Amino acid sequence: MPDQPILSICIPTSCRANNLDLCLGVIFGQIIANPNLLSNIEIIVSDNASIDDTSLVVNKYIKKYANIKYFVNKENLGFDENCINSVINSTGKYAWIIGDDDFILNGALEHIVKYLKVNTISIYTLQTETFVDMEAVYQKKNYPDNIEQFLPKSHNDFFAKNYCIGLLSSIIFNRQMWLSVDRAEYFTGWLYYEIALKMIAQSNLPFVHNSTSLVSTMQSCDWVKGGTEFYVFINWKKILKKLPNFGYNIDYINQILIPFPKKLIIILLRSKANGLNYKIHNLKIMINEFGNSPFYLMLAIVIFFVPNYLIKIIRESRKNINTNFNINLI
Repeated sequence: MPDQPILSICIPTSCRANNLDLCLGVIFGQIIANPNLLSNIEIIVSDNASIDDTSLVVNKYIKKYANIKYFVNKENLGFDENCINSVINSTGKYAWIIGDDDFILNGALEHIVKYLKVNTISIYTLQTETFVDMEAVYQKKNYPDNIEQFLPKSHNDFFAKNYCIGLLSSIIFNRQMWLSVDRAEYFTGWLYYEIALKMIAQSNLPFVHNSTSLVSTMQSCDWVKGGTEFYVFINWKKILKKLPNFGYNIDYINQILIPFPKKLIIILLRSKANGLNYKIHNLKIMINEFGNSPFYLMLAIVIFFVPNYLIKIIRESRKNINTNFNINLI
């Protein structure tokens, strides 16, 4: 293997051995199909103190391939610190943090590596898609044909076109630049994204976006359980408010923030239907973030105190009505 691989695929994981096995299987399936990738790619698995069969899964691949490295945290450090560890333990010119339940589509690695070999960039973002049928992931083959390159200092245009939207597995970055960015303050679960946004605002290298879907993610609504969507929404608003400090256009950011009070109502209804807690802490979050929008804030407060089970019943009733109406139309 060369002293430095072109690309490090960094996989933070914790107690999801079955998902990780499928994820690694897809990666090494592409390496088997194209052995040249073996010398250009390394795989870093950063294990957040798993208590399942994660080590057995990884060691199965270590026995067969020289380009996979396994690191185990003594205790669970949380997702963000595990992401940092995965990148720190990598050695590639570029790094790509992917979810342990996400799958790089067949053929994508060959073309990504080919591009990164002949181009020096700060960031390469790509589209993702969802899947239900695992077999379709193995069969589908996509190529990065739709590449746009942005010059340095055009980070505002890059962001305005939604080319850096922050989905896990959608960002490949210059590893040294990423590690040089201040990581002192970030919102929980968003570190990898905040660093990317800071990095491109400071970059003197081009940004690249590929509008072809190169990664497939499992179609699941598990992430919204417990009302998680509410916290994602609030943190996204907070991140947007931080962007002018990173060097982004404040007028554009303010335009993005205008519809947020109205969106709060929909997000709150969905979150409560999925079990958002009645904690006073959550009420204070809304008051702090939307105090300047009294109409929507008062409406949100009323909704907040409606029992979750009633909202869930109303939501399910609406789904049933819509389903029956569509059936009758057919």
